[in-house]
Amino acid sequence: MINLSSLLSLAWLVPGLPFFAFIINFLFFRKSAWIASRLATIFMAGSALISWKLFYTVWTHPKDFFVTAQNWQDYSSFFEWLPLDPTYQSAIQKGFSINIGVFLDPLSVMMLAMVSTIATLIHIYSIGYMHGDEGKARFFLYLSLFTFSMLGMVSSNNFMQMFIFWELVGLCSYLLIGFYINKKSAGDAAKKAFIVTRFADFGFMVALVLLAWVAHDFNFFSLSARVEELTAPVKVGLFVFPFLPMFSLMIFMGAMGKSGQFPFHIWLPDAMEGPTPVSALIHAATMVTAGVFMLARCFPLFHSGNEMHIIAYIGGFTALFAATIAIVQFDIKKILAYSTLSQLGYMVMGMGIEGAVVAGNPATGVFHLFTHAFFKALLFLGAGSLIHAAHTNDIRQMGNMGKYAKITSITFIIGTLALCGFPPFAGFYSKDAIIHAAHVNGFHGLYIIGLLTAFLTSFYMARCLIYVFMGEYRGHGTPHESSFTMVFPLVVLAVCSIFVGWTQVDFTIFLSGGQMTMHPLGMSAYITSIVIVILGFGSAYMIFHKKIISPEAISKALVFPNFVLEKKYFMDEIWDYLIRNVLLVISWICATFDKKIVDGILVDGWDYLTHASARVLKDTQTGILHTYIFVGLTSTVIFICTLFY
Repeated sequence: MINLSSLLSLAWLVPGLPFFAFIINFLFFRKSAWIASRLATIFMAGSALISWKLFYTVWTHPKDFFVTAQNWQDYSSFFEWLPLDPTYQSAIQKGFSINIGVFLDPLSVMMLAMVSTIATLIHIYSIGYMHGDEGKARFFLYLSLFTFSMLGMVSSNNFMQMFIFWELVGLCSYLLIGFYINKKSAGDAAKKAFIVTRFADFGFMVALVLLAWVAHDFNFFSLSARVEELTAPVKVGLFVFPFLPMFSLMIFMGAMGKSGQFPFHIWLPDAMEGPTPVSALIHAATMVTAGVFMLARCFPLFHSGNEMHIIAYIGGFTALFAATIAIVQFDIKKILAYSTLSQLGYMVMGMGIEGAVVAGNPATGVFHLFTHAFFKALLFLGAGSLIHAAHTNDIRQMGNMGKYAKITSITFIIGTLALCGFPPFAGFYSKDAIIHAAHVNGFHGLYIIGLLTAFLTSFYMARCLIYVFMGEYRGHGTPHESSFTMVFPLVVLAVCSIFVGWTQVDFTIFLSGGQMTMHPLGMSAYITSIVIVILGFGSAYMIFHKKIISPEAISKALVFPNFVLEKKYFMDEIWDYLIRNVLLVISWICATFDKKIVDGILVDGWDYLTHASARVLKDTQTGILHTYIFVGLTSTVIFICTLFY
C-alpha cells in the first residue's frame, strides 16, 4: 500500500536539502571551502537518495500515479500562498489563488532523480576540480542555490511557482557563468545569457497574464481539463484571438530561451566561460532542459492547432544549424556546447512531432532529455579532466591523451559513442526514436534533417577524438590523470551512458501511466544508425588523420562557407544590430513620448496651467470689501439676466 502523505513529505526535502545547505554555508562557512564543499555535497547526495526512493515507488506503480485533472490534488502537497479575487471561478476548483507546493507524477520524479543525481556527481567532481581556487566556498554556495532552484521548478504544481523558480534558475546561471569575477569575458557571457533569456521570458510572462485574465487558473492539471473551453476565441474590444494557440506559442517562446532554440541560442556557447562543472550542470541536466521539461508539462494544452508543427520545425532547424557550426570549432567545450544545442533541437523536434500526432505523448522527447543528461554531463566533465591535464581548451594542442589519462579517455570515448547514437549506447535508443517518429508520422523533411544532423554529429565528434587522442602530444608540460574525486563521477556516468538507453520501452510505458505509446525501433533503425556513425567517423578519419583531402585544402576551396561557419552565421552581429538600431530606437521613442507627452503635457502641463491661473487669479484678491461686493452684485445681475433671456 502506497503511503502518499509520507512520499509527499519526502518530496519537500528534495529541493529543501540543497536550500538548507545554501543557508548553512552562507551563514557559517563562507570562509571555509573544505567544510562548505563537503556539506553541500552531503546534502545534495541526500536529496538524490530521496529522489530515487520516489522514482522507484512511482516506477513500480505507474498506473497508480497516472494523474488526471480530477485527481491531481491527491499527488500534490501545497499551501495557499496568495489568494486573489474570490469571485473568479475555475472549472475544477473554487476561487483563484497561487499555491506553493510539490507534485508527484512520472515526469516530475524522473526529473528529480535525474537532476539530483547529475548534480551530486558534479558536486563530487567539483571538490577536485576547484581545489585551490580562492572562490571555492562561493562556488558551492551557487551550486546549492542552483540545484534548489531547478528541483523546485520541476516539482512545481502550477505555472506561477514554476515561473518563480524559472527566474531563480536564470539568476543562478548568471552567477555561475560569471563566477570568475575578474575575467571580463566571463562577465560579458553572464550578462549575455541573462539578457537573451529575458527576451524569451517575456513570452512566459505574457502567457501568465493570459492565464490570469482568461482562465483565472495557474494549475497545470485543472487547466488540462478545460482544453475545449479554452480553445474558444477571446474578444478584447474590437479584436478577437484564439487563446490557447496564443498561450502555447508564448510558453514556447519562454522555452526557446532556456533551451537555446534558434534564434535565442546565442547565449549558450558563451556560457563556457564559467568553470567546467558549471558547463556540465547547465548544459546537461538542468538549465537547458528546463524549456523541454516545460513543454512536456504543458503538453495537454498544446493540442489546439498547428503550433506543434511550428515547434517541431524550429527544433529540427536548430539541431541542424548548431551541428554545422560545431564542425569548425577548436575549443573542446564549445564543440560540446553546440552539440548540446543540436541535441536540444532533437528534443524539441520530438515534442513537436508527438504533439502534432493525435493522442501523441511526449515520452520520446523526454526520454532523450533523460539519456542526454548522462552522456553530455560525462562529456563535459571528461573535457574538464582533459583540460585539467593539458592546461588548454584547444584540441589542436592536445594529442595522444589516452597515454596520459586512460580512464578519462575511455569514458570520453564512451560518451562520444552515446552522443553519436551508436548501438547499444544510450543516445541511439532516444535520439533515433525521435528520427524514427518523424519517419513513421510523415514528417519526411524532419526525417532527412534528423539523419543529416546525426551524420554531422558523428563527423565533428570524430574530428574531436582525432585531435585529442591521435598523433603526438602537441601541448606544453606532461599531462596527467585527474584525481579520484574527478574520475569517479566519469566512471559512474559512463556506465549510465551505456545502460540507461536499454530502459527505453519500460521508460515510455512509465511516463504514459502503463501504456505503450511509441513506435518500437526495428532492425532498419539499428542499421541506419550504424551506417551513419561509420560514415561520419570514416569521413573525419580520412580528412583529419589520413588527410586524403587536407582540412586546409577544404578551407581554401570553401573560403566563404568556412568563414560563415566560423562567424556562427553572423548571429551575434545580427542581434547586436537589432538591439542597437531597432530596440534602442524604439526605447528612445518610448522614452521621448513619456518625457515630452506624458510628463511634459499631462503632468508638467497641468502643473504649469495651475500656476499660471493662480498668478492671474491672485490679482483679484485685493482685500477691499466694496470691490468684492461690486463683483458679487454684478455677477448676480448677469446671471439673472441670462436666465431671463
